[in-house]
Amino acid sequence: MTFDVVPSVKVVQLRSVNYRDRFVRHRSFLGELTPLASELDQKDASFIIRPGLAGKGVSFEPVNYPGYFLRHQGFALKLHKRESSDLFKADATFMERRGLAGSGTSFESVNFPRHFLRHCSFKLFLDNNNRNNGACDKNDGVFKSDVSFDVVDAP
Repeated sequence: MTFDVVPSVKVVQLRSVNYRDRFVRHRSFLGELTPLASELDQKDASFIIRPGLAGKGVSFEPVNYPGYFLRHQGFALKLHKRESSDLFKADATFMERRGLAGSGTSFESVNFPRHFLRHCSFKLFLDNNNRNNGACDKNDGVFKSDVSFDVVDAP
């Protein structure tokens, strides 16, 4: 008798390295960085790490919205239902890099090289520290910390 091997599913949360009590989550279909004070907060901040939809890297599917993925659109991080377009796949795929702050992991966009998943004023963006995003501090050290996250197992 043979059994199909089901690949293990890794469910994680992304904790900010510079705001240790805050996690990446979706709320009202927008990416945010917040403390996790409720069961809903925990669910909104728990993501299945999927192989990158663009054929490399990783993509983030929330546990409470199967078939949806975090993607950047207009440089803001949003939660969208999966589409088959190449643009969607690229927008929802990130390359894991050693954390630019010297610890953790930074997530670089596959279709905007040197642009990273970043929190600014507790909202999530795709940023390279050269954009004119008024929500983001231009200090290089702040940028490196804002794009670095500890990948932790979800409870």
